[in-house]
Amino acid sequence: MPPVPRIIEQRRARSARQELRGPLGPLHAAAVRGMFRKARFAGYHCAAHAATTTSIYQEDQMQEIPLTDLRNELADGLFSEKHLEKIERLRQTHHHSIRRTSHQLVGTNCFAYAFGLTDTSARELMKSENIFADSRFIRWLFVKKHITEIDPPGDHECLAFYFLEPRLIHCKHAAIRYPDGRLESKWGTYLVYQHSIEEVPSNYGDHVIFTEKPSNEEADALFAAYVRLCQTSLPSWARPFGN
Repeated sequence: MPPVPRIIEQRRARSARQELRGPLGPLHAAAVRGMFRKARFAGYHCAAHAATTTSIYQEDQMQEIPLTDLRNELADGLFSEKHLEKIERLRQTHHHSIRRTSHQLVGTNCFAYAFGLTDTSARELMKSENIFADSRFIRWLFVKKHITEIDPPGDHECLAFYFLEPRLIHCKHAAIRYPDGRLESKWGTYLVYQHSIEEVPSNYGDHVIFTEKPSNEEADALFAAYVRLCQTSLPSWARPFGN
């Protein structure tokens, strides 16, 4: 008998293929099937990683990060143009490792940045349809199991999602996690930072779950499917505000 995680992945893939015969379209179908193939064959092309990849989101095993004075300080004035100056001042007292990257993005959020939706057709779709990659989009991904949990993340590039409580309902923040354990994410209005897992503003949440990182093409297709479903079959909790 194959191991239980393999059986779960096979059932999920079979169920997803049935769903994809509906209104999602061939582009989305091909992209999501590619994601399922990666999950079945141990995610990031590493056979040893297969045992840690599962489609069952273990909320009771989400990583909890401590609430610190630094995190509270980072939350204060997050959307101010002077927030970067504050981060540099805090370095003197808290000796943090937060570093600004070369990116400065206006008109996007942490979720779109983490999924690579800032320079793709999804950005134009957001403008034309006034629908965005927000916390409801993230919840839809989790509920429909379009992204696969990785526990522990090991030395693989993946995504980190932050929640206020250990429940996959209201996602507050998303970051890219690199193989060396460093994270990169967009904070507030303008800037992108590299930081450790616990060096985030306190209002971003204390509970973290890691998932595989879809390719830009896969993320594009998932967001396009979400937009198409917004006016039809999405449950109320998954629809953007105003729809």
